[in-house]
Amino acid sequence: GTGAIDTGDTAIVGSSVSGSSGNSFAVAFRTGTNSSFLKLQSVTLGLSDVAPFSTALLAVVENNAGLPTGTQKASASLQVGSTGRYSFGLGNVAVSPNTTYWVTVTAQNATDPNQFNWLRAAAGDPFSGLNNSGYVVPSATYVRRSQDGGAWNNFTNGQTLSMSITAVPEPSTYALAAIGFGVAGFARWRRRASRSGR
Repeated sequence: GTGAIDTGDTAIVGSSVSGSSGNSFAVAFRTGTNSSFLKLQSVTLGLSDVAPFSTALLAVVENNAGLPTGTQKASASLQVGSTGRYSFGLGNVAVSPNTTYWVTVTAQNATDPNQFNWLRAAAGDPFSGLNNSGYVVPSATYVRRSQDGGAWNNFTNGQTLSMSITAVPEPSTYALAAIGFGVAGFARWRRRASRSGR
């Protein structure tokens, strides 16, 4: 299974923050303390473009003193048109447990670099649909904005922006599970064999 976070359509609502307030936005997420879901497959966002066919550049970066200025872990880009869910593939990039990361989006439009919208999350914790991935959003104030590569400023909108993350366990987790099943199966076989040999 996956460690998908809030993948239902209810995660995205019509109200949005506009690129006219800045052409880059960032939302933080924190991995679980004991999470085994430490390979990021994709990030899905609710986006739209006032002037269609803008390129949205997404990156996952490490937290640096409350700002999205740490080491970049992964990046991807998509053409954004009408309002909808846009999924950025990340190729199973590795993250660490109990660690804060940022998802940043910069929209580039040939005619107006500011014209894009990142839709807000539905009321309440946008990660309320998480399963055993253990991921959380640190708080609704963990939203930042930047203009033309400048400083990241706090952007208080009372809500986080729509974001869904799909993560999978590390291969070692699968290996341990397989070993566990193998040991259990062998033990059952031995018990059956000892009964039949009586």
